[in-house]
Amino acid sequence: MKRWTACIIILALLLSGCGAHTFTRQSVPNFKGDPSRDYAKVIREADTIVLKTDQDGSFIYRVYVNDEPVARMDMVRLKRSGDRFTLSDANGKKLLVEKHLRRGMLGLARLGTMKDSSGATVGYMKEQLRGPLIKSGYSFQLLDRNKQKIGSTSLIRMPFNTNIEFMNTRHEQEYSITKQSGMNNTYTIKKLSKHPAINPLQVIMMICVQEKIHVQDKEENWKKKNQREEYERKKEERRQAKVNKQERKAEKKKKKRSSSHY
Repeated sequence: MKRWTACIIILALLLSGCGAHTFTRQSVPNFKGDPSRDYAKVIREADTIVLKTDQDGSFIYRVYVNDEPVARMDMVRLKRSGDRFTLSDANGKKLLVEKHLRRGMLGLARLGTMKDSSGATVGYMKEQLRGPLIKSGYSFQLLDRNKQKIGSTSLIRMPFNTNIEFMNTRHEQEYSITKQSGMNNTYTIKKLSKHPAINPLQVIMMICVQEKIHVQDKEENWKKKNQREEYERKKEERRQAKVNKQERKAEKKKKKRSSSHY
């Protein structure tokens, strides 16, 4: 009886330890908002917005204003139709949804449509690749519902530059974005214009999209590197097999000539 009691106690301790570990792994906890607050307005009126990314495979992004959690971004990878990003406030209300339309190579940059909570299209996000054959960086353009340009970013060369400028069509800088890398990347968005033409919700969306593109490009480059290494390895194996075959053939001829002398 005492042995069974001891086993139960040990099992309970192990389970509690596992639960504590699971909780501490999530660097940014879930949050619940105040139903009476308009969090979209809080974000629009904020001078500084902080965005924290949680890259444990789930691609969840948390948005803070004055250290208060006000929104979160979730990304879902759709196999046939690309990625979908959903920005929801602290009460779970959808604020903005960005849907991947296309992304390819050689100038076929990513294009996504942005829709509000009612499902109406409010704009588009367009990626611009730099470099005709070798991608040297990229920038983003924000378009309105009529696909007219309303703003753009400076050249992004991840992970080399950690500062991004967001300018309107008059080339006036409206937002400054600074990235701090670590276990969980942190972006700080500073509003430089009192009445920006660019909606901060779209700026938040752009950060999440470019972060995902950066991770995707790293994965693709790693895959290509492994493919090149595998190709070179097999090529070397074929060359070595050919050399071995020639050596065996030469050794066989040598033995045949030696036996003929006798």
